[in-house]
Amino acid sequence: MATEWNTLTPAEAAAKFIGAVRGGVFLTTGTLTEANSMYLNWGSIGYRWRRYVVTICVKPSRYTHELLEKRDEFTISVPLLDDYRPMLQYCGTHSGRDEDKISAAGLTLCAPKQGSTPVLGGTGWMHLECRTLQSLAFPKESLDPEIFSFFYDRDPDDVHTFYVAEIMSAYEV
Repeated sequence: MATEWNTLTPAEAAAKFIGAVRGGVFLTTGTLTEANSMYLNWGSIGYRWRRYVVTICVKPSRYTHELLEKRDEFTISVPLLDDYRPMLQYCGTHSGRDEDKISAAGLTLCAPKQGSTPVLGGTGWMHLECRTLQSLAFPKESLDPEIFSFFYDRDPDDVHTFYVAEIMSAYEV
């Protein structure tokens, strides 16, 4: 059976993303045969360089960071059903370096609508297919000292990298 895509406008996708990101979304990178998904709750969506973009933040210590540095595409899967919450929790507490956490979490992958990075399979998702335009290691000396102390005191050298990516496609399944 063919997948039915419900294409979204950038404004529709932005509203859903903003409403969901604080509770967590899935960030996936890799290929259908070798992929990793992580719990992501730091991100924003907007318009830059005449393109609709998403900005995500990933620490260099994360396995996903290693994969993002090798590929210029990633996907964001926003769970529209509460059924996915335990899977999101699992992906936020296990490393893809140690296991195939997508399978271990009970998730599956499927081919994307447009890009080369898979999306999470099944229904009840909004997917954003993204292509990295810029990555920037966050300059820690420019960060407000109170924020730096709160988020980075335990590991001051593991400061997030920001990835700004064009949204190539946005849709629900």
